[in-house]
Amino acid sequence: MFDPNTDAYASLEATIELGRNWGIPTYLVPFWHDEGNFYCFDTRNRSEFDESPIVFWEHDAPSDNPGVTHESFVDWLKERLEQAWKRRQSKQP
Repeated sequence: MFDPNTDAYASLEATIELGRNWGIPTYLVPFWHDEGNFYCFDTRNRSEFDESPIVFWEHDAPSDNPGVTHESFVDWLKERLEQAWKRRQSKQP
């Protein structure tokens, strides 16, 4: 058994289980979380390239139909990497 307070950051399976415990519908597949909010693949809507859009599910305002934040995982990842790069650059002397 995993510790949902620590292990979910290191395991996709644990993140999914944690999301289900929060009440995320099964067609949303959570892959990243922070304090009960989750980025999820919305498997109901696939692009012509068979990609699921990324939605942001908030535990304070749970929804069966959260809004799309990114059209693909690649778009989401690119934004995260750009944010990390900017933070790193701002810390350099």
